[in-house]
Amino acid sequence: MTYGAWSRADGGATLLVWNDGGHEVRYAQYPAGAAPLERKLIDGKEIGNPYYTTGLFWGWFVYEAYDKEADEIRLYARKLPDGAGEPGPLLTAGKIWEPGVVQEYQEEPEITGCKTDKGLAVVVAGRSRDSISFLADDKWTTPVPSEQSGGQLTCRGLEATTTRVTFARKVDRFWPTVTQSRCNVSACTPGTAQLEDMIPGLVDLAPTETRQVQAVDIDGNLALIWHGGEVGGVRMRFGPVERMKDLHDTVIYDDVTEGGKRVLSNLLDLRVIPGEGFALLLLSTTKGVHVLRIDGKGAVTPATIKL
Repeated sequence: MTYGAWSRADGGATLLVWNDGGHEVRYAQYPAGAAPLERKLIDGKEIGNPYYTTGLFWGWFVYEAYDKEADEIRLYARKLPDGAGEPGPLLTAGKIWEPGVVQEYQEEPEITGCKTDKGLAVVVAGRSRDSISFLADDKWTTPVPSEQSGGQLTCRGLEATTTRVTFARKVDRFWPTVTQSRCNVSACTPGTAQLEDMIPGLVDLAPTETRQVQAVDIDGNLALIWHGGEVGGVRMRFGPVERMKDLHDTVIYDDVTEGGKRVLSNLLDLRVIPGEGFALLLLSTTKGVHVLRIDGKGAVTPATIKL
């Protein structure tokens, strides 16, 4: 069963494979213009369920496993070859601060990652706080404890940020609280922003459904996007998380007026896809799907999509 993959610019690909018969994790290499090959990576008894405890990130096989002598869970990594060579030596990043808790029917993996031109960050899920390790100059750093568990992962240089949204229901509206944990190789710094503090008393501008809210970190700034009920359109507040209360909203999509007249909202759903230094906002409406690009300064422009 294939459960991980990495494709290279030269057309080659590497697959992460669970071999049920041998009860082991293997990798299948498909070099560009060469014969494929497959090799064993690790025995299944060392790692538990590989879907949650292993990952393949830009040619690195990363996994968490219990170290009996140290009596702790540790993060390990091996560099996989681009071709027919052998995998690199086993590297130990260090202690995982908290084990994760896998929910029934959970689809999300427990190990995630993102990459920039400066390096690679890997996040290992924990019960209440994640563990984050960085790869720079072919060296893995000791994992640092995050200030939270879960959230959308984005990277900037040698910095990894998780952004999480929770809700409180008041006056038939859903008021989001955004928490961030901004981490580097040394430590993580928390940040919090609440919509109720940003629009005090303006209940009509609060979202009526949780799916009407998205938050993402873009180049070190928080973009909080929400649907402002029946009168507010799709709004965005952009800036450092600690200053969100003092900033102004921008209407980035007006779905409640047409031809100068008030109309029913045509918005069905909204989603954000993070990139390096930008994000794409997808607006699903009764008139089609609109894609907007938000850059690192908060400028919003229509995105050009080529299929």
